[in-house]
Amino acid sequence: MIREGWKRLLLGLVLTAWLGAQPQLTVPVRLIAVDSGTPPTIYVVLGLSGILRSTDGGSNYRAVYIKSPGQIQPFITELTADPVTPRVVYAAGDTEDGGVWKSTDAGETWREANRGLPKQGEVVVGLQILPAAPQTLYAIAGTAIMKTVDGTESWTMRGTLPVGATAFVVHPRTAGLMFAVSGNTVHKSMDDGASWTSSGNPLSLGIGTLARGITTDAMNTTHIYVAAQYDPRRGVSSVPGNGIYRSNDEGKIFSRLTATQPNDVVTDPAGRPLVYSYSPGLAAIDRSVDQGQTWSRSCYEFKDATRTACREGVGGISRLAIHPKDPNALWAATDQGLYVSSNAGSTWVASIGTVRPTLAPPPRSFDFQLPAARQGSLELGVRVAESAQWTLPISVTATAERWLALSGQGTATPSTVNVRVNTQGLEPGDYTATIRVTSPQAANDPLLIPVKLKVLAAGPEIAGYSIASAVGIGLRGNFGDGGQAARSAVGNVDSVVVDRQGTLYLSDPSNHVIRRVTRDGVIRRWAGNGSYGSTGDGGEALLASLRNPRGLGVDVGGTLYFAESDSNAVRSVTAGGTIGHALRGLPGVRGVAVDNSGNLYAALPGLHVVVRFRPGGSALRYAGSEVQGFRGDGGIAPLARLSGPFDVAVDSKGVVYIADTENNRIRAVEPDGRIRTVAGNGLAGFQGDGDNATEVALFRPAGVAVDAAGNLFIADTDNHRIRMVTPDGKIRTIAGTGTAGYSGDGGPASGAQLRAPSDVAVDSEGNIFAADPLNFRIRKLVPPPPPPQLVTPGIASENGVVNGADGSTGLAPGGLFRIEGSMLAAVTRSAGETEWPVKLDETAVTFNGVAAPLSMVSAGQIRGQVPFEVGPGPAKVRVMLGTQASGEVDVEVLASAPAILESAPGRALAQNADGLGNSAESPALTESTITVFLTGQGAVEPAVPSGSAATGDPPSVAVLAASAKFGDIDAEVTSLTLAPGLIGVARASIRVPAGLEVGDHALTIQVGERVSKAALISFK
Repeated sequence: MIREGWKRLLLGLVLTAWLGAQPQLTVPVRLIAVDSGTPPTIYVVLGLSGILRSTDGGSNYRAVYIKSPGQIQPFITELTADPVTPRVVYAAGDTEDGGVWKSTDAGETWREANRGLPKQGEVVVGLQILPAAPQTLYAIAGTAIMKTVDGTESWTMRGTLPVGATAFVVHPRTAGLMFAVSGNTVHKSMDDGASWTSSGNPLSLGIGTLARGITTDAMNTTHIYVAAQYDPRRGVSSVPGNGIYRSNDEGKIFSRLTATQPNDVVTDPAGRPLVYSYSPGLAAIDRSVDQGQTWSRSCYEFKDATRTACREGVGGISRLAIHPKDPNALWAATDQGLYVSSNAGSTWVASIGTVRPTLAPPPRSFDFQLPAARQGSLELGVRVAESAQWTLPISVTATAERWLALSGQGTATPSTVNVRVNTQGLEPGDYTATIRVTSPQAANDPLLIPVKLKVLAAGPEIAGYSIASAVGIGLRGNFGDGGQAARSAVGNVDSVVVDRQGTLYLSDPSNHVIRRVTRDGVIRRWAGNGSYGSTGDGGEALLASLRNPRGLGVDVGGTLYFAESDSNAVRSVTAGGTIGHALRGLPGVRGVAVDNSGNLYAALPGLHVVVRFRPGGSALRYAGSEVQGFRGDGGIAPLARLSGPFDVAVDSKGVVYIADTENNRIRAVEPDGRIRTVAGNGLAGFQGDGDNATEVALFRPAGVAVDAAGNLFIADTDNHRIRMVTPDGKIRTIAGTGTAGYSGDGGPASGAQLRAPSDVAVDSEGNIFAADPLNFRIRKLVPPPPPPQLVTPGIASENGVVNGADGSTGLAPGGLFRIEGSMLAAVTRSAGETEWPVKLDETAVTFNGVAAPLSMVSAGQIRGQVPFEVGPGPAKVRVMLGTQASGEVDVEVLASAPAILESAPGRALAQNADGLGNSAESPALTESTITVFLTGQGAVEPAVPSGSAATGDPPSVAVLAASAKFGDIDAEVTSLTLAPGLIGVARASIRVPAGLEVGDHALTIQVGERVSKAALISFK
């Protein structure tokens, strides 16, 4: 009865009454799960995120949301339903999004089920339920094997995958038994992955063949099946090892059953001798009814009307689901939609259900920060969250603001709306507007997208880069060798790089040559005879033929590497001019870089990866999982997702920077292998510059370079700009107005026009070279001269680093300081009263590398607080103005350096017992208690953060003992605490001794071993 109940619904899937009124489920389906209900609830994932659910056997689908409908839904890697309890379903994805989610009401509501999962940005995959114990689930987080026995209430780590494992399975009926494939070897564990034993090397898959799937016989623990797929992009083999393999002895010996190229292999959960496999590029499922001895093929789509051959050239099946209670019922998630079989895969029918999908919200808010009289723009992609292929009628409108305009509007998804702002005529301040996106066929409410604009007040002019044409006269050509590069003619220059001697190399794919420009400005052909080809290995590079040379890299010995994209290879030219092949089999290789150890990095935009080659070693996928998208920040780089990376660069510390072009980001891979975003928020366009490079937009950045100081330079291609990210994460435009064109040579680079710059390089002197291919030039950006260095102090109050109260050389942790000099700041700025930043405008000060809070900066003077973190001892003081650093000044930081603050020259800043300020007109009484304000008391308990005002609750007390004198007469200091509401200032309560004469007395205060200068106190 169970089978017949839902089967009648399946047979009527093509006859829904709503057909045509809503989108149909005929688009690529990536994931599918089916529960044990009657009829079964069907869950599908089409794109990267968003779940569709059908409760009527597949006639109608609607979106269900893990997060609120107005939010971006998590990326989903796995989807599985409880095989025993209907309406229970699990989803898995990135731990940064939540990791694992559980629903007990068929997806209406979800909760995070991740207690115990790692939180380092790993991706959760391989989510498997044990049918015999459905409260027990396994998952892979990174390389960790996680297990729950309480339905995901809590997870524990049981072990780790074998190194390089590409396929993994848990036996559905045997506790603790699991298998994994790494390379040619099958590994077995009997203790949930805590330990593994190897079966040796029985598969012999060969070069270019990778195990994509592994499964076991549900009733027989000794039977194992492996799906191996050959991919020539991974290496060419004369005998590809693709196919289905079977072992009858737990992986000790395998026999090859088929020569297909399967994506995966699935066995019958009921224990029948059924085996299924499916291959890419073919609309078919291969089935065996005798444990793989013989195979038959059933088409879910046919090549022609004869229905005798399966359709080719389609993406194939991504996932196969089998009904938990009726193993004859199968669902296939394919690139052509969802297909269903009621006879164990013998025949298939399309499941054409109708859908109410979701309008996808943008990934970021549309915030602009621009100076007056400037323009910005962002691309708003209007699409359906579940599938970019679906067409929904839409309406896009915006509130009427004269500074906001929409263009390129479509009437249906998918479409791109250009959101443009113009600050012309606007006063400095904040402005807001709203974009409204609606569709009558969407399941969610209209999207209301806020647009925020901050118009910046005009600031001081800061000297920037100047610009000139270093190569090219602006006409496409191929002449000028032996003369000045600025008078030569080149083609569409793709890439630039500078070696340690300052020689500039440029790739010219349109002329099939590589040229170099020496420091004297002379240009010469360095490789390529101008003909299209890939010849000449072992000979002189000038006589070789090249095929569209593109990305360039150079090693410490002067060997040049270039991407020969049309040959899927990286070639090399030694310093002596001999050409050869460095690497082959790299489809569409673009960017190339070499680190100081000789490791070669190559960006493959078509595969969405960066690969690394060690000297004398083999290829390693260094970043990117070969799946297009954006994911994985904070996690291991090979598990992350990139989108069309065009370029790569390496700094002296081994950090690898990737131009993640189609993600509109720059990513960085640290030496520990973890990836992060260093520039770009994912939006396409220009929002302005800012203090956080990850919060502003880039637009298809195609080139990246880094200098010795850690400054990052970006060819922001479709923004027609060169951007710079400083080590503290600030981003600014150093060249380009944002309007495509050619202008500005001989003037400031920020006012010049570029046209889609494709690459950028930097030399040891800080000059930036930008490939400007559509202007047939290379532009050179020359940095401004550095500001004068800090004047070396003579340990005097008029010059150097001194105590901020009395001008002495005494400095103490937490005390005030003053720096005298020239060109210390571009403008005069002051901080607030309760908190001082470590940077004012572009000026910063460090003591032994520790940033000091600043209260005021000007061209000739800086005031601030010595950080509490700087202990007693020698210290080096440095001033930073933007990217320019002063010389270091040696000072001595003391445990204490008391200095009495003054209300007037020579007179102490003090309060009498009645609260009035002490002065000759308002003297204190003898035998009273006065409060005197000072700095330089040293360490306090409890500690107060540097740059923060003291609260006084509880009061922070000086650690060192304090005493006072009026002339030669001792006085008791009853307390020495930080002054509430002030920074770097202490207050001393002093009991005035009896017998003092009327008039002024010189007060000194001793803290620890140091005595302050004298200051006057008046008495009556």
